Amino acid sequence: MGNWEDLDFGEPQPRQDNIDKWERAVNDNNPSILTIKDRLRMLRRWPLQDAKYFCNFYVGLTIGELIQKAAGTDDITETEAIIILNTPFGDCIPEDQKEMANQSRWSQNTKKKFHDAFNLVLTEMDAERRARANAEVAFERVKTIRRAELKNFL
Repeated sequence: MGNWEDLDFGEPQPRQDNIDKWERAVNDNNPSILTIKDRLRMLRRWPLQDAKYFCNFYVGLTIGELIQKAAGTDDITETEAIIILNTPFGDCIPEDQKEMANQSRWSQNTKKKFHDAFNLVLTEMDAERRARANAEVAFERVKTIRRAELKNFL
């Protein structure tokens, strides 16, 4: 039998200072309270230099170029949509993002504070907001195709 304590997926809740910062940004209606590092964490992105490298490796674009492409169209690949929505490069989760991988275990109050702050950040990141919306559309299209293929398979 394995030792469950060896499975380190981060804490069930984000650090309180992060929660407080999200709440303060929303209450003050001031997204600038959230640093670039905070924003990258909220977007589930690697540090910029790593994100640029991995994005270029997988889709041949920098993360900025991919965001601009997706902001203008939902005609993007599954890989591009996944990078925009989740940025999962293999099974590696940056150390400072492990708490973000546990959102399903967060309390409803914490989830609300996060999503309110996240939406506040997206208000001043128009290209990112449009890219995420288009990536959602593209990803839903992929899921619909996969469901149809699965029906044919069964």
